[in-house]
This record gives sequence, structure tokens and C-alpha cells, in this order.
Amino acid sequence: MKKLALILLSILILTGCGRSEESQVVFDDSYYTIASPFKRAVGNFSLSSFDREEVSSMLMQLSMEHFRTNNSLYQEGQYLTTEELRDLLSTDKLNKVEDIEVDGIIISPKFITAIYEQNYLSLNGDLKGISLAIILNPRQSYRGGNNLLYKNISEEIVLQYGKDKVTELLEYMYSKEELEDIQIMVALFLENYRIKGSFKYSGITTNTDIEFENINYHYQFLDSRYVINNDFANYNNFKAIRDAATEFINLHMVGYGLYKDDELVRVKLIVTTPFLNKPELLYLSNIISSNLNFTANVMIRGYIRNNNRTNALIISEALTRDVKVYLLEE
Repeated sequence: MKKLALILLSILILTGCGRSEESQVVFDDSYYTIASPFKRAVGNFSLSSFDREEVSSMLMQLSMEHFRTNNSLYQEGQYLTTEELRDLLSTDKLNKVEDIEVDGIIISPKFITAIYEQNYLSLNGDLKGISLAIILNPRQSYRGGNNLLYKNISEEIVLQYGKDKVTELLEYMYSKEELEDIQIMVALFLENYRIKGSFKYSGITTNTDIEFENINYHYQFLDSRYVINNDFANYNNFKAIRDAATEFINLHMVGYGLYKDDELVRVKLIVTTPFLNKPELLYLSNIISSNLNFTANVMIRGYIRNNNRTNALIISEALTRDVKVYLLEE
């Protein structure tokens, strides 16, 4: 009962604060326990408005392969300050690159828009590892008269630039005396202005060297051409939920799927409705929860919202068919 109380409390607290569900802490082997006392990140600077919550969640999943949840504590980044990040992302440091020509247009690119840090501690509180997400932007701006216009740079060029600059970043990290013997995992995240971005490469240091392996954590709309062509069963699952819900009431539903390579691992459903009284909200929640027929190893989060407020939260964990529905009241 104590464990259940913690889960419910964390959900209610985070919903009340308006934070993403991905920040919740469930005290089992599927999630990290937060180090206590809580320390906020010392650095917060970026050149773009990337989806910090999604990057955090995906980077945490990648970190689980190196820093196990049953013997590691999670802590927000403590080693790259806002001032350091601003300096590293300047055109004199990690974004020092020659102008490039694209379709006859000269562009001064800034490929690295952010560095996002996570820390992992041993159970006694000592630092055991750091994870860094390098945020890369292939969509570069230039002036066209009085307007700000954009050109998309080849993913291969942007990713190679990111890999090349990781060496400089690691040299900087290891110049800090307290990090000399600490493993650092680095993952390259490619932004996408149409939908959430994707992690393309990751690696962890051996001594101070790093070798990258190709990965592919990417988001797709569940009714996109990609999902229709590559995961038709889960496209049909999403369509069935949306059809059943809209048959009851006029609403707007968006579904995102997180794919690891070509396997669906997470689903997020965002349902926007007109005002519903409690019986209507219960009925709509039941329609959605009873139609969650996605692949068994998929973690599902569903939100029913009205006027920018979440009224109901629907949760189904991976490897289980159990569904929990929480009605959220002020």
C-alpha cells in the first residue's frame, strides 16, 4: 500500500504542477529513484526550443543500458552551468564552423543548439556516470530580405558534425578534476520541426575515448504515412480508439508513437474535448481504456484535456494489460 500511495502521490503532484508525465518517479525497477535531497539542474541554456521533457525521457531510457535502475539514483545535471553552456554553444567553441552554401544561399550554421545533462549516482550518493544529449538542428536560418527563412541541411552532414565535436566536449568535461574517472554517455539528438525529434547515435566512454553506435529512437504520428506503411496493426489500433471516442462526442485526438528502430515502445494520446461532466468524463475514459489494444510491450499514457487542463489520466505500463484511470480534480 505504501508503494501505491507513492505512485498516486507523484502523479497528482506532477499533474498539479503542470509537468509532463514522463517526469514521474515510480519506485520499481522500471524507473530511477530521485537522489535526495533534490538538486535542480545548474545549467539551462539553448539556442532552440527543443522538447526538453521528451529528450529527458528518451535519454533516461538510453542511460538504463549503462546505469541500472536498481543500483543507481537519478539527479539533474550539476556539472554544466548556464554560463558554461552559453560559452560552449558560441561560434568560438562547439559551433565554430565555416559558412556553407545551400541552393545558392550562404548560411552561417549553428548545428549544436543545446547540451542536456543527466547525472547518475551510486546508492551511497557518489557520482557514477553522466549522460549528455547533444541537440542538433538541421533546419538553419538565413536572411531573405526582411524575412527569416530556412534551409534543411543534410542529416548526414549535421550528424557527422555532432560526432566530430563530441571529442572537444569530452575534453572539456574531463578537464574538471571531479570527473576524471567518470563514465560519460553521449547521445546525438536530431531535431525535427514537424514532430518530436530522434536520437541517432549513442556511445559511452572507455577511459576518455568514445565509439558511437547507430540507434534510432524516433517519434511518429500514429496516423502518419510511416506508421501506415510500417506498423499497420498499431495504426488500426489508434484509429479504432479515435473512431470509438468520436462516436460518443466531438473531440480532437492526437497520437504519438515512440519507436525504437521499428518497434513501438511508447504511445501518448492527447484528447481535447468540450466540457464534460463527471459521468461523461468517466464514460469517455472507459471508451479509451477499453480500446487500448496496442502491442503488449508498449507503455501508454492518455490525457483527456479541456481548456488546457488535464481532466483524466490513463496509464497502461509495458508488458501488462492493466489500465488505470485517474480523474483529476482541483
